[in-house]
Amino acid sequence: MIDCLRSYRREDVIFVNKDNRRVREAKIAGKSEKLKSSESLPFDLVAMDIDGTLLNSEHEVPQENLAAINAVRSAGVLTTLVTGRSTFSLVPVFEQLELDIPYICSGGAEIINPITGESIDRRVIARSDLEFIVSTAREYRTAMFFSLPDGIYYEAPLGSRQDWTPSRAYQVIKVEDILSEDTVSAVKVALYGDPDRLSQIESTIRHHGTALHMAYPLEVFLDVTHEDANKGAALIRLANHLDVSLEKILSIGDADNDLSMFDVAGLSVAMGNASSQVKEAADRIAPTNDENGVAWALREIVLGES
Repeated sequence: MIDCLRSYRREDVIFVNKDNRRVREAKIAGKSEKLKSSESLPFDLVAMDIDGTLLNSEHEVPQENLAAINAVRSAGVLTTLVTGRSTFSLVPVFEQLELDIPYICSGGAEIINPITGESIDRRVIARSDLEFIVSTAREYRTAMFFSLPDGIYYEAPLGSRQDWTPSRAYQVIKVEDILSEDTVSAVKVALYGDPDRLSQIESTIRHHGTALHMAYPLEVFLDVTHEDANKGAALIRLANHLDVSLEKILSIGDADNDLSMFDVAGLSVAMGNASSQVKEAADRIAPTNDENGVAWALREIVLGES
């Protein structure tokens, strides 16, 4: 299984379209000109979530969304992804969407340069915190996924929920003791289980006094990251890196883990399929992800098309 995983190393994921590398480097070099050309538009940067936002319920990027993304790029507006996924699980999206600026992954724990595949910023979970997370998950018989530099590792204690569907785009390596792996570079632990059990784990971790960030990308997943690793904090760091004002950022999302970027972006858009909590926190509500809500937001709000 490890050999199978190696065919999806970071360099392979990043350079899905290696033949276009020079073109993409030229795009990054011309970023300032693109920003100048967007001065008449309300936003310089669009930050989009992936699951439940950019992707429809079939886990595909609708052609309408791709066309709208290309339209705002042509108008000089930068676009990027802000996702709870690890780099390894982004293969299907990278095959369709060529990013020319850094993107945020692992729930804000990493900012990756799409040209070189290198981390611009990485927030690693301390070993002592990992040990407590794992012991708590084992106590509550909950499955764990670790995002490590060489892949995604999975431990399923006896009695844990195991009805998740493996992706066809990348491999998850199942191990008996996840702490026996090289976890020095672990940036995220995703706990998978029933919502009530995850809520108990969250409460236990918080009462322990461990400085960690926790958010729910889905009701059956609890993402645990470094205390400074969330989508909002990472978006601030990315904005500083790109020299873009936060007020000129449009954020689009659908889940609990998108709320932190709603807090810092100039304008936030919740998908029509989002929970009531997420909708209440947003400035605007778009159609659902199955109704091309991202395309609507880009054309209606960014480009001003009626």
